[in-house]
Amino acid sequence: MNCAQAAVYVCNKTEGSGWSSADCYQAGDTAGIKLDICNNGNEEMVQISVSHMIRDYLLVMPNTLKAEQGDASLLFQLVRWRIASLKPGESAALFFEAKIRDVAHSPISLTASYTFQTFHKLHGPYQAQGAALEKREP
Repeated sequence: MNCAQAAVYVCNKTEGSGWSSADCYQAGDTAGIKLDICNNGNEEMVQISVSHMIRDYLLVMPNTLKAEQGDASLLFQLVRWRIASLKPGESAALFFEAKIRDVAHSPISLTASYTFQTFHKLHGPYQAQGAALEKREP
């Protein structure tokens, strides 16, 4: 049984919207993207790894990648987030911002994958609950 829960959230920073699993955008808007992971189990999770592939139509803004816990890095189009451990009931979040380029299709789907260990047993990879950015007509 998976004792972790992970999700991707978005917000339109240009419009000032709040975090949700879906939001609207126009080309040139700035999207806030948040990755969340929570330990809902009874055992400590260790060596947690979360990965998010940046879509070609998103341009990550420099110096906006911030993790509440652990270490996060941007390697080309891949956000890699490593967390040493989360005790039962603990959660952590990672934030970054991206400019939205003009794209022909909508919605833009955002996903992440994650793995972790408990008592030296590897779990995953699992798919996080995704989010979407829906194109708003001018």
